[in-house]
Amino acid sequence: MDRLSILQLSLHGSVVGHLAGYSHGKNILLFDDEFRHNPERPTLSLITHPNFPKSEEILARDWSRHQRLHPLLSNLLPEGALRELLAHSLKTHIDHEFSLLAWLGLDLPALSSHAHSHQTTSRRRYCLGCHTHDLKQLSIHRY
Repeated sequence: MDRLSILQLSLHGSVVGHLAGYSHGKNILLFDDEFRHNPERPTLSLITHPNFPKSEEILARDWSRHQRLHPLLSNLLPEGALRELLAHSLKTHIDHEFSLLAWLGLDLPALSSHAHSHQTTSRRRYCLGCHTHDLKQLSIHRY
């Protein structure tokens, strides 16, 4: 039976969507309807900006990948020896990027970050967020 893990992605306090990761390696990024239909939505990427041609079509599709994440998220992860060290520590393959992103959140080099956890009924929720110099925020919540 496949295990499913879900990460909630938020930008400037707005929910962008959810990233679903199956234990067999399939990853699906689903954008939140409120984010998709908001003409004032924060810019996650140039292709998701409201003025980008076909941005509505792009956001309407599920972004599905096997093992690796969509480049938008994959490019946030470390490469080379640091990735190998992290994957070895987590006892996962270096291409199983969902596990790497879930562990790191956005606690990545060049970003100052904070982390805290909340106790909820029968599960633990981890909140990892980052603040850059201009106070932009992208946070990841693991359930």
